[in-house]
Amino acid sequence: MPEADLYCRVSTHNQKEEGSSLESQAKSCSELARVRGFQIAQVHSEDWPGTTLDRPQLRILRDRIRKGVIQAVICHATDRLARDPIHLAIVAEECEKHGVELVFVTEPLDNSPEGQLIRYVKGFAAKIEHEKIKERTVRGKRERVLSGKLPTGGVGLYGYGYDRASGKRFVNEDEAKIVRLIFHWLIDEDLTLGRICIRLTDMGIPSPRDTRHWGRSTIGRLVNQQAYTGQTYGLRWESVESKTHKGKRYKNNRRELRDKSEWIELPDATPQIIPPETFLKAQNVLERHRRLAPRKSKRSYLLSGMVRCGQCGRVYTISPHQSGNWYYRCSGHSRAMVAELCHNRTLNGSRLESQVWDKVKEVLLHPTLIIEEIQRRQNKQSDDSLEELLSAIENRLNKLKDQETRLAKLYVLGELDDDSIKAAGSSLRQEKKGLEEEAKKLKNEIESLHHLRLAQESIQQYCQQASERIEEFDQVDKRDALLALELSVIIFPDRIALRGLVPSGFVSQPS
Repeated sequence: MPEADLYCRVSTHNQKEEGSSLESQAKSCSELARVRGFQIAQVHSEDWPGTTLDRPQLRILRDRIRKGVIQAVICHATDRLARDPIHLAIVAEECEKHGVELVFVTEPLDNSPEGQLIRYVKGFAAKIEHEKIKERTVRGKRERVLSGKLPTGGVGLYGYGYDRASGKRFVNEDEAKIVRLIFHWLIDEDLTLGRICIRLTDMGIPSPRDTRHWGRSTIGRLVNQQAYTGQTYGLRWESVESKTHKGKRYKNNRRELRDKSEWIELPDATPQIIPPETFLKAQNVLERHRRLAPRKSKRSYLLSGMVRCGQCGRVYTISPHQSGNWYYRCSGHSRAMVAELCHNRTLNGSRLESQVWDKVKEVLLHPTLIIEEIQRRQNKQSDDSLEELLSAIENRLNKLKDQETRLAKLYVLGELDDDSIKAAGSSLRQEKKGLEEEAKKLKNEIESLHHLRLAQESIQQYCQQASERIEEFDQVDKRDALLALELSVIIFPDRIALRGLVPSGFVSQPS
C-alpha cells in the first residue's frame, strides 16, 4: 500500500477557526488518505507562521520527499502548506521531481496551467491577508498611542503596575524602593552591576522574574530605563527583518530604534520614581565603568563557549594572565558573578585546547568510530519503544487531568474539606510534574535519534574530507570540526569529559 505523510499547520496557539485547528486538519487529511488508499506514514503538525519555509516539521517533511520514502503528501489547504506562492511552488516542484503526489483536501490541484494559476492566486491572496493583519496591528497600536495610552504589549516595567483601562502605569511602591536603592548604590557607592546583583541576592529580594538570583543584564536594563524619570515615548521601536533569521520562529525578529522625530511622547503615562538628574548621573557612572573595564581580547579561542563546569553547570570563561598564559576558569569562581562560589579547578588554556584537539583529531582520522557511536545510540533505544513510553505517559497525564476535574467537583459539592483537597491536589501536581519532565526527555530523545539518522551520512562525508588535509587545519578549521561534531567539554574535578558525536570512551584525564 502506498504511504503518505500528512502536514498540518496553524499560525497561533489559539487558532480555533473551523477547518484550521490541527485536530480538524489531521482528521480531514486522514479521511482523504483512507479514500485514496494511502497508508499514513507520519503526521507533521506544528504551530508556525506560513510565511517562511524554515519550519521544523516542514524541513523534516521535505527531507522525506527528497529521499523518496513516501508516495504522497496530504495537506488540508494550500495556505496551510505555505502562504507565499513562491514557497508553495518550491514544495510542489520538489514533490514532482521526486515522484511524490501533492494532494489538498479542500481543492484538487494538478500541474496544468490552470492548476498553477489557482495555486499562485490562492497563495498570493493568503499573503495579502497576512500583510493586512500586520498593517491592522500596527495601525491599532499607533491609534492607541495617539490617544495617550501605552500599547498593551511591553508595558511591564519593574517598579510599576499597569492599568489597562486608562492605558497608564502606576507606582508599585515596594518595587519602586528597590529601583531607588539600585540607583543609590550605583551613584553614591559606585557599585558595579555585578556587585549590585550580589547585594540584592544576599538580601533575599526577588528579581523581576520572581527568582532568587539577579542578573547583570537585568540590572543593566533597569538603570537604562529613562521611563523612571517620568518620560515615556510610544512607537520608539520598529520590527525589521533579520538578516540571520535561520532556525528562528519569525523572520521579523529584530527591533530597531525609529528616528526620534517619529517618537510620540506620552506625558502622563508613567509616574516619576527618580528625578532626571539622578538618571543622568547613573549614565555617567556606567560610561566610566565601561571605560575602565578590561578590553575584550581579540584572540580567537578554540573552545570558547564549549566548556562547562561538571560541578555547578556554569560556563567556563577565558581568563588571560599578565604572564601571557591564559586559563579556562569556571564563571562560578568570581564573587562578582555569583553569590555562591564554585571551587572547581582552573585549567591552562593552551594545554586544554591541545589535549581536546588531539582527541578530536583521532576521531576525524577514524570516522568509523563516529558511525559506531551513532549506531550504538540508535540501537540503545528504538523510536517505537520511545513512542510507546511517550504514549503511555501522555495517557496517564490525561487521566490526571480528569482526576483534578473530579476533585474540583467534589470540593464544590462540599464532599471534600480544605485539607483533603490540598493533600490530594499536591499529590497529583507532584506526579504530573514528574511525568511532564519524563515526557520532555523522551521527546528530546526521539528528536535526537532522528537527528542522528540525518547526520550520519553528512558527518561521515565531512570526516573523510577533513582527514585528507587535517595537518593543514588552522584555528577556524579546527573550530568548524568541533562544531560539526557538536562537541562540548565538561570539566570535573577528576577528569575532562567530551560530549557530542564522539565515542563515550574518549575522556581525558586531568592535566
